[in-house]
Amino acid sequence: MAGSTNGKLPTDRYVIDWSDLKDSLLDGIGGKFDVFKIDANRNQAKEIAKPEKFREQWQGYEIAQVERWMREGYETPAIHGLEKIAPPIRDKRRYRLTEDGDEFLVDLALSGADRFYGEWSKRPNVPGLALDVEIGFQAGVTHKVLTPYFLWLNAVASGLENAGIDTEITLKYRADSGLFQAHRNTAYETAVRVKTEGSVQDFKSWSPMISPASFRTFVFYANCLHGEARGFALEYGMGRRNHSRFEIDFIPERQTMRISCDYNARSFPTEAMTARFQAVMAEITRTV
Repeated sequence: MAGSTNGKLPTDRYVIDWSDLKDSLLDGIGGKFDVFKIDANRNQAKEIAKPEKFREQWQGYEIAQVERWMREGYETPAIHGLEKIAPPIRDKRRYRLTEDGDEFLVDLALSGADRFYGEWSKRPNVPGLALDVEIGFQAGVTHKVLTPYFLWLNAVASGLENAGIDTEITLKYRADSGLFQAHRNTAYETAVRVKTEGSVQDFKSWSPMISPASFRTFVFYANCLHGEARGFALEYGMGRRNHSRFEIDFIPERQTMRISCDYNARSFPTEAMTARFQAVMAEITRTV
């Protein structure tokens, strides 16, 4: 079974790798739902993989687009310029002359120069950063709110990559109650790990996870797999959250940037979140 399920799950958190989620959803779009043994989970997965037309209008995208994004990557001109929101923190390498270096410069030695060795300066190490992103909203939040949020996340991920930071990226959905039918009063979290620290991955390969389909297709489908992993039937509404807000926190001891979302959002505060992101980046760069 896809995900880190190895028998019983010891905690309230279920983690699935993006590649496994993508493969399972592509199976579902192709009409294959063998992984689902529980009727409620299978029925929900079928709705997600083959939504009715009115739901596609509500979501703001079509399932055919989702399939194309999974196969080709998600790209949009809407983030052009936004990906520069993270300043580069790697200094440019410089060539310098030394008395004892890596390269012997014959011309300088013959001319009597005091320094006739050359070497490239070393770049400072950039610490790995875990990006922990919350993407849980209530049912009434429209794509007119979700799409700007995911475009902004796209820009953040691109910006961190361009800044030279080795990033681990996880997107999560937390239900404080009501995710599973027989465990309505228990909180559970579904996490999609899209990139691990130290891995060399093309941004396009996991970019669909921060596309407009992130919440209402990929996370919903991951919830179905979460239910199967526990042997629990999903509630149709997939749970509820306590109130939250758009915010960014940096946890130095865990080298983690945590991005929270507003469960009842009516708009996405792009400028305020960008300013907050840049403030957190300034804090991070002081630790380099």
